[in-house]
Amino acid sequence: MRVITWNILSGMNTRSEGNLFSAINNLNADILAIHEVDYLQPRSKNVRQVEAIANNCGFQNWAFAPAISGTPGAYWETSHELISSENNYDLPTSYGIGLLSKIPVRNWHRFSLKKSPIGLPLAITSEKGTRISYIPDEPRAAIAAELDNGVTVITAHLSFVPPINTRQLRKIRNWASDIPGKKIYIGDFNALLFGTAGLNSINRARSYPGWNPKVKFDYILSNDFSGEELKLNFEGVSDHLPIGVLIDS
Repeated sequence: MRVITWNILSGMNTRSEGNLFSAINNLNADILAIHEVDYLQPRSKNVRQVEAIANNCGFQNWAFAPAISGTPGAYWETSHELISSENNYDLPTSYGIGLLSKIPVRNWHRFSLKKSPIGLPLAITSEKGTRISYIPDEPRAAIAAELDNGVTVITAHLSFVPPINTRQLRKIRNWASDIPGKKIYIGDFNALLFGTAGLNSINRARSYPGWNPKVKFDYILSNDFSGEELKLNFEGVSDHLPIGVLIDS
């Protein structure tokens, strides 16, 4: 089972949506977690990104959990919705995370997390250079998928504020303990300076910035599985490198 996590930066580094689809097809993932995902945002051509990726990249099962309704960095409200291939309905303009699977999914679950009360000055890196900006935090969401093979995959995009992100990971782990299945936790967890909440990291690769990775922001964690780390290429679509492992499920 090829398990891959990727912060796609809303596909904004790509000139056309076709490039995003091609990049994802190149990953050949069985399970794909994606973060910084748009839903009807003008900057990404008003596309429902998770559903569009599913339809164009061969994922029969998908879910989208918006962390906010509105526009990141502008006006927004906290969202607690979860739409999926089994329960799809219209949402307002939103932004959040997605989980896609080529393996049948028995049940989908969503968990909401409050934002950090403070933001941080962050180094925003592009291929043109680095700038420092103060970034306020936003609410976060987690998705869990119970797969037909007995594995449960949990994904989230955690706060960039330490130790808030490690606390969020602990809360997600506690929440997921009531969901059946052996667990894999994947996502953009940012810099886990205060630990991985008692979970073992399967991946070693750094993921940011994608064109010259120096920092480990993206993780695949589990106490139930080990795996062979995949060597994935920088696709030029995001500022993150996709991270993946091959797991014998």
